[in-house]
Amino acid sequence: MSSPADELEGYQSSYPQELNIAARLADGALEAGWGERTAFHYGGDAVSFARIRDDTARLAGVLVGLEVAAEQRVLIALPDAPTFATSLLGSIWHGSVAVPINPYLPPESYEFFLRDSRAVVAVVAPWLVRTIMEAASALPALQHIVVFTEPGTPEGGADDGEWRTLNVEAGSPRLHDADDLLEAAIAPPPAPTHCDEPAFWLYTSGSTGPPKGAIHLHHDIWVAADCWGQRSMGMGPDHVHLSASKLYFAYGRSATASIAPCGAAAARCWSPKSRRLPTCSKRLPPTGSPISTPCRRSTTP
Repeated sequence: MSSPADELEGYQSSYPQELNIAARLADGALEAGWGERTAFHYGGDAVSFARIRDDTARLAGVLVGLEVAAEQRVLIALPDAPTFATSLLGSIWHGSVAVPINPYLPPESYEFFLRDSRAVVAVVAPWLVRTIMEAASALPALQHIVVFTEPGTPEGGADDGEWRTLNVEAGSPRLHDADDLLEAAIAPPPAPTHCDEPAFWLYTSGSTGPPKGAIHLHHDIWVAADCWGQRSMGMGPDHVHLSASKLYFAYGRSATASIAPCGAAAARCWSPKSRRLPTCSKRLPPTGSPISTPCRRSTTP
């Protein structure tokens, strides 16, 4: 009996040299006729592939309007929500480099990530605005803070609506309401990126020293979707997946990217507020390590 490892022996991926993986994910769903299918279950909302594609392209338009250059970093500190997915994919679509981080870190942690990545834009939840503003005086690269007000507040947190009234001193990053920017944005064509260009950074845990930004390329998502999503996990269009790993972690990000028709497709479930989610899991030979698996087969589009 063959194992997943046996099936991947001698694996050769078929990704193209000219590849913008965000466009491949977002446009690929529409080309497959899945525009009205559910991409994400979020709270009581069923978010379609068409909506993800539209929001992704408009987020890229926001970055064009903010004059973000190719390969400049865009830090993303959002909870699990459709806005995280569109911020990640929109940054990649634009040709900049997404840097997702944990939105529940101690306040003193954010200056390190902003300084190390030299992010020019921070896309954040409202409860982080004051923390980012306080760190901004020591961060000359940071030019803009884009605030999504939709995500739920963290457990035990307050609904910080005061960010709109914060004083912005000369030379400080400009504060923007993401909804206002998205409404006015014009979607650009995807950046003509190469498969070996950087698409996003993921920071290591920092268990052996300061966290390090691991650079991931456009083709890395393709290979993860193909090898892990389709070949190992057997993901398909009728599956619904729930992962305990959050989107700002490598595992959670991979599970989300692998839903799209790059190699597999399925709907993904998120809780709008909880920081702790159960997972459906099973053990696969030969490693026996627990991994997320289809919770059920979808009975609705």
